[in-house]
Amino acid sequence: MLTQLRAARADNTRERKLQRFANADLPVIDDLGLRLLVGDEPIDLYEIIRQRY
Repeated sequence: MLTQLRAARADNTRERKLQRFANADLPVIDDLGLRLLVGDEPIDLYEIIRQRY
């Protein structure tokens, strides 16, 4: 998910991807604590959670 959002920033489709992830019927975020979030990844993850809330 975060890799796809990073790529979407490059081709200006980030908002569409964020909506797709935020509107999933059942988002499952697994293995979140196994690696550090870098760059804009924390912002993207927060935005998905915020939109779901």
